[in-house]
Amino acid sequence: MEKAVVLLAHGSRVAQAVEKFREVVGKLRERFPFRLEEAFMVRANPNLKEALLRLYQEGYQEIAIFPVFLFEGLHLVHDIPEEIDQLKAQYPNLKITVFKPLGENEQFIEFLTAVLEDEL
Repeated sequence: MEKAVVLLAHGSRVAQAVEKFREVVGKLRERFPFRLEEAFMVRANPNLKEALLRLYQEGYQEIAIFPVFLFEGLHLVHDIPEEIDQLKAQYPNLKITVFKPLGENEQFIEFLTAVLEDEL
């Protein structure tokens, strides 16, 4: 069975911010052969549960969530695990993994270093 990835953003009341995120996801879709979907914690759709359920109903049983957050906060520590637990209780064959937030990846530090060097 094929795997899918959900890029998860916080969401925003600013419509342009949501659209920019959708544009980034669209550009990433062009670069990867696997299914890539967006989701939002608040203020935009689909929310995480909707995105996960849609993928599951389409036959994806292994889904990774890539939170586009800098660090672990309330959503990563509490909200996301709670939603995952609820879904796994309903769909025991659903396997969900969660990537570390961006700020915990060495590649992010390298990216920030490169941007700062270019800008300074």
